[in-house]
Amino acid sequence: MTQHTLEQYFNLHQGKAIDFSLRAEHRDGGWLFYIHPQGVNGETWDFRVNGNQLTNIVPGEEQERDRSE
Repeated sequence: MTQHTLEQYFNLHQGKAIDFSLRAEHRDGGWLFYIHPQGVNGETWDFRVNGNQLTNIVPGEEQERDRSE
């Protein structure tokens, strides 16, 4: 299983000033969020929050959720 960090995600966009869209939800007793470059094409990464630690959620590891706004 490949794990990624939030820092690695930001490094994908190094050298560019870019805004990010972040959506958080409380589910199953904890916080989950995903982050995506705002207004441009780019990867969306998902994380689970555990105190000050983040765990990258690999696709298929968590239930699919409705990302519609």
